[in-house]
Amino acid sequence: MSADPPRLISFRNESDYYGASFVAARYAGLAAPDKPLYPLWQHGWAPDYWQVHPYVVLASLRSHRKSEHFFVARKSERDYLESCGYRNVRAAGNPAVYLPAAEIPRVPGSLLVMPVHTAFYTENRRGFGDYARRIEAVRGRFTKVVVCVSPSCLERGYWSDDFRRLGFEVIGGANIFDPRAYFRLRELLSSFEYVTTNSYGSLIAYASYFGAKVSIFGDYTAYRLEDFRNSPFNIQYPELNETFVRLYSEETARSRLARFFVSPWEAREAREWAAGELGEENRMAPGEMAGYFRWRPRERLAVVLKKAIGGRDPSKLNAFFHALRVAHSKWLGRFLLRRTRIFSGTGRRG
Repeated sequence: MSADPPRLISFRNESDYYGASFVAARYAGLAAPDKPLYPLWQHGWAPDYWQVHPYVVLASLRSHRKSEHFFVARKSERDYLESCGYRNVRAAGNPAVYLPAAEIPRVPGSLLVMPVHTAFYTENRRGFGDYARRIEAVRGRFTKVVVCVSPSCLERGYWSDDFRRLGFEVIGGANIFDPRAYFRLRELLSSFEYVTTNSYGSLIAYASYFGAKVSIFGDYTAYRLEDFRNSPFNIQYPELNETFVRLYSEETARSRLARFFVSPWEAREAREWAAGELGEENRMAPGEMAGYFRWRPRERLAVVLKKAIGGRDPSKLNAFFHALRVAHSKWLGRFLLRRTRIFSGTGRRG
């Protein structure tokens, strides 16, 4: 998405996916975070019809932990998870709604092609040439056509080889470990008038939100069971394999997202729809967002005490500390230190 290769970061928690923690820090007016957000921020777009299992909504390897703190985009997702027994879920909007507006001109008549992407553990070995030729057949309708392929697809030559043979410009898409991935995605999707894909994907909501006219065009690329055989997520939840295939299927997409099954040049703006899907109404104030970083003094103290007393809920400790203003009281600080030793078995009462 940029001429310069991204500076990749080491994974800290799932709120670092695509640089979500960095989006939040910038929005909150903070420096680059030395720790990520402590709630795990749902990445990607999960429409309401995906509410068939908590993992399908959260896309988290820790989705089985119902006491874990999670951010989701919409109140409907929060309500669903609470009905499943989750206790610490906040409807906070998708990271995309915290990005500043892109200061970049949109090229009239331009088309960005974004084929369905794979991850490092998924496979998809069909239809590349057919899709490239289908785009080639309509290329003349646009002033400019660029193909954006995910990094994992680029590594294996998926899509990119066939498009390059036809003379298309091919660029790399978002990298999950790029702290500026959301910023790059905003710039890219704000640069083209039209965006098209050949399957269900989060890009439908993202591109619409950033003002592009989105379509699902060409032979639909559906996933098969074997495409997920190496997925760490599907190994954890093998009973969901068929569910994912159904959710990604053309039949489901056409019934739920019919408005997008048009020719690319006939696509229409859908920003208002996307703002609802990405939870724009749930965007919190900058100061409130800053409170969700562990590296604030009160958050650091909560993490230390959580370890000291055997895994008690840090959010409850935070509320307690905030109410008493212990950070500003030496006497209460000494008192709590003593109580911590008692709770953890390293001290005694009296």
